[in-house]
Amino acid sequence: MTRDPILSVQHTRFACGGVAIGICIRHIFCDAGGFFQLVRDLTELYRALRAFDNGLIDNENEVNLSKPPHIRSFMIELHDMTLEERQEALQFQPVGFKLSPEVESAAAATNKLIPAPVTGRVLRFSSSELAALKAEANANNNGKPLSTFCALAAHIWLSIYRARVRLREASMALASQVSPQILLSVNLRSRNQLRDVPPQYFPNAVFSAVLSVPTDHLLDAPLSTAAALIRDGTQPQAPTEMLKALHWIAAQPDKRRVQPCCNYEKEGVFVTQWSKFDMYQGTSFEVPPALVAQPFTSSSLYDGLTCLMATEDQLRKSMDSAGVTTGSIDVNLALKEPVWTILDQDESFRRHRGCRSAVASIAPRSYFSSVRTPQSPNDPVIADAANFAVDQLRALSDSGIYTTLSLSKIHAAATELGDFHYVIHLQVALASPYFRSKRQVEDFDMMVLESKPRIEERASGKFNATRSIAIDEFPEMDEDAIENFWIKMVEERRQRRHELFEQWEREGELADGGGKQDHVESSEEKTVEKVTKTLTLDELQVMPTKQLRQLLATPESTAPLRAAISAILDERLTLLEQREETLNNLPINLHRDEL
Repeated sequence: MTRDPILSVQHTRFACGGVAIGICIRHIFCDAGGFFQLVRDLTELYRALRAFDNGLIDNENEVNLSKPPHIRSFMIELHDMTLEERQEALQFQPVGFKLSPEVESAAAATNKLIPAPVTGRVLRFSSSELAALKAEANANNNGKPLSTFCALAAHIWLSIYRARVRLREASMALASQVSPQILLSVNLRSRNQLRDVPPQYFPNAVFSAVLSVPTDHLLDAPLSTAAALIRDGTQPQAPTEMLKALHWIAAQPDKRRVQPCCNYEKEGVFVTQWSKFDMYQGTSFEVPPALVAQPFTSSSLYDGLTCLMATEDQLRKSMDSAGVTTGSIDVNLALKEPVWTILDQDESFRRHRGCRSAVASIAPRSYFSSVRTPQSPNDPVIADAANFAVDQLRALSDSGIYTTLSLSKIHAAATELGDFHYVIHLQVALASPYFRSKRQVEDFDMMVLESKPRIEERASGKFNATRSIAIDEFPEMDEDAIENFWIKMVEERRQRRHELFEQWEREGELADGGGKQDHVESSEEKTVEKVTKTLTLDELQVMPTKQLRQLLATPESTAPLRAAISAILDERLTLLEQREETLNNLPINLHRDEL
């Protein structure tokens, strides 16, 4: 501890002008919550100091934090426990903690096999993929709704466990030796378990919940079962129980022996959730960060270590929606290379990749009744519905200007069982820099609807639920901005068309060979001659694309003729794009998912 610095900051400027800031702090001093608070505080201080240097602040003593951190450890007075208090505290056996052996035997240390190398990968789970996982987890769930975190953590847990079992079976080893344990870090600041913890608490305030189930309970378990185990295993403990656990830890003569009830000698999955923090929004830089991530290092390349990271999608939500999972999530996952090999061959691991949110279940059926029922705007189910509505709305404008819309806040929500649909009513605030009103945020009433199964579908048990949205008034955007988006879209289409036609021309030249030159020249002469004639639309429609392009570039072509040719070429490009989209929907095997 004395050899390593408490805090390290590295500033790197690249040749392109980009900047990377690396920050490292010892975990013994704070957790992820404290880390991001430190970054926010440093940013605020440096901004104030720059204002002082520029003469905007008269007195250097006025450079203060608006919300200073609380750096004293919670219940620090426990260090001065009396002997009687210490003995009483040691009588309690807390849930989730144990004491490690004092000294590891030399034989045990030398008999360990050399493990396979561990590789770290970044797996991006899109918002639609997360919504599909959550819907799958809630489909057979009869209890409390399962969050996106529960569904994603359970999916990773099941996938890794099954891959390890297959690896054991392939090596003729006992599959029962694979440990189905999972450790999940829980932030106690927002759990009301330590009620006296100040809001700006800087030191560690995490609890590691450890779940372990019999091997036969997990191998063939559905996603809903594993997700329910995680939901129930991370429920808040009674405040009195947590306080007794803190007394027990403080009373230990050697606190280095205090560990979560996790068998580190066996394989497991260890999940920490950074995506709930304001990784991208929390600190106001001059330019939004392109990437905020925890790098893979020698200490983080631990088999089974899983870190859920927010993505740049967080920049599209407001501060009012902090803590609600929106957009995609990057999963930083470290596994032994043989396990990665199994996962790469497992089609079910990314079974929802590329699926659309429109086929996902809107919410657990327990949410709906014939009476319109208010729901909390902070409910993850409501947040998912609101994000689905905004995603659908963003795709509706021909010019593309609706792509600038983002969810700023959910004011109110309610659920209702209609005659033909399950309905979620939403009152939301949407943000865009291009509203006609010049306001940055405007309020809208929206609905998310999911079709109810027909009678014959209920009898067969097979039906495809479709989701749609409704909105009272569409956002009105600035006319000049719409025109600019139109121009940009047209230019992009022209560029794609130009590149595509050049590709076709090259392919045609390669196919025809060099002996066709005379024919090409005569064809061009014939094309120029035809320009002087009156061409009908039917004649243009049957012309090859290459000949139309030659007509378009001929100076003798009239403006109406060029307009007709451009319309035909645009129509052919649209058909080609639709064909390419159909081909792109076919499964593609990628070795690297972070693309």
